[in-house]
Amino acid sequence: MGDASSFGGVLREVVTLLRGADVAHALIGGIAVGLHGYARATADIDLLVDGARRDDVIELMTGAGFKLAVATEEVLHFSGPVPVDMLLARRETTRRMLDDATPEPATGTMLLRVEDIIGLKIQAFSNNPARKWHDQADIAALLQSNPTLDWLRVQRYAAMFGVQDLMEEIRRSASA
Repeated sequence: MGDASSFGGVLREVVTLLRGADVAHALIGGIAVGLHGYARATADIDLLVDGARRDDVIELMTGAGFKLAVATEEVLHFSGPVPVDMLLARRETTRRMLDDATPEPATGTMLLRVEDIIGLKIQAFSNNPARKWHDQADIAALLQSNPTLDWLRVQRYAAMFGVQDLMEEIRRSASA
């Protein structure tokens, strides 16, 4: 690992590895939330990566000195100076998220649309209720910071997980 002692250095290194191997990727998680207007602390780097390239990603990351801590069909977790968590885009919805990601000049990587970040937050708290308050606070802050987002896109994600009423409630409280 090169400039691995700093958060920014690890992010640059991982992005360089993925870009060099032509692996589609985009920021998600705390860094993405911050770039969409709600700065908050984060202890790791979260990325959505092309799930079809899972084995290539493992080889790239371990070859660069990161230790593979967890590997499933859905996620890869790497330990190192800064933990790196990767959600694997394997389904149509997450592949579309990657396709719709936009360049983020400050980090030199791609960034998911704010609506898609909210969609992943909905999925996270739906699958793990222990994340509910944290993810819902992020969603409320993202709604406040991005009043012109595509609400219909967010509603589609809410419908996927049966939380339409909850999302309407969060939206109302965020705009109050």
